[in-house]
Amino acid sequence: MNSRRFTLNLSIILSFSLFSSVTNGAICETPKVKGYKADEIACINNYLVAAVRNGKYGIIDNSGKMILPFKYDGIYLVSESLISVSKDNKYGLVNSEGEVIVSPQYNHIRRFSEGLARVQKDGKEGYIDKSGKVVIPIIYKYAKDFSEGLARVYLDGKYGYIDKLGKFIIEPQYDSAEDFSEGLALVSSASKFGYIDTVGNIVVPLQFDYAMDFSEGRAVVVQDNKYGIIDQQGKIVIPIKFDYIEGFSEGLAVVLEEQEYRYIDKIGKLAIPITYEVANIFSNGLAYTAKDNKRGYIDKTGKTIIKLDDDFAFPRSYSDDLATIEQDGKSFYVDLQRKFVQYVD
Repeated sequence: MNSRRFTLNLSIILSFSLFSSVTNGAICETPKVKGYKADEIACINNYLVAAVRNGKYGIIDNSGKMILPFKYDGIYLVSESLISVSKDNKYGLVNSEGEVIVSPQYNHIRRFSEGLARVQKDGKEGYIDKSGKVVIPIIYKYAKDFSEGLARVYLDGKYGYIDKLGKFIIEPQYDSAEDFSEGLALVSSASKFGYIDTVGNIVVPLQFDYAMDFSEGRAVVVQDNKYGIIDQQGKIVIPIKFDYIEGFSEGLAVVLEEQEYRYIDKIGKLAIPITYEVANIFSNGLAYTAKDNKRGYIDKTGKTIIKLDDDFAFPRSYSDDLATIEQDGKSFYVDLQRKFVQYVD
């Protein structure tokens, strides 16, 4: 078995990046465990390790002591202390001590969000708590994670929002709906988009052809195939004239005009006096850009902090701190906090 391939697959199973997991901002590196080859293990956190034997997954600690028997088809981290396990296409829940909380019975168990996790059974979705108790009935065609105390659910052909007791705070009435962000949620009806607050009041009328979630007090809106930005009162603060906009992150947004990308601030002023062929949003003070066959990560002055070779592929971000890139079939990661590139063995 190819070690890099196994690390990639197992890391995806554990919902982590290509080479490791991230816990409390620190890199969790797979330890060397006696009796196991490098391609048979991958870390879950700083003391638990997922391992495979004869095609079945289990959990061991750093010393090799078995925590969970090798009898599962997959292992998926769903909270800091809870792990979803699959067997015969059914999913259950175990804790970090290897104790079974829920026997495999669901079609899926999603990551916990605000204390609850979505589960699916017989084509319907509901929610369980960390004890495994069903706290919101499994009755919805679609359900999403909780955000700012509410979750969007789909019932009888429309989207609405429920609280953690399963009570409808906003009755199903919208054709589409997104999670709450900064107190507002993007919704649509009759192909027009606007925003509501957490009690269902329409704050920004449903008038746009498309729109995006709020970030840093601003949201991208689209009218007649042109992009602009509004504030939380619905006032247009960046004219609707651009070919594309990637919303605000760390005070700057990316705009596309005449096939060139630029960075602007919250009042629309040019923040970096350089145009780019490719530009990503900022994370940890850095953003990926490319121009004239030169690529890398710049700071907010436009200075290149991490230079990448020309043949690196476009990066894929897996967290605020980490991104992965490929070159000649090899994987690397970019640590945006410590500002270096490292090969993924």
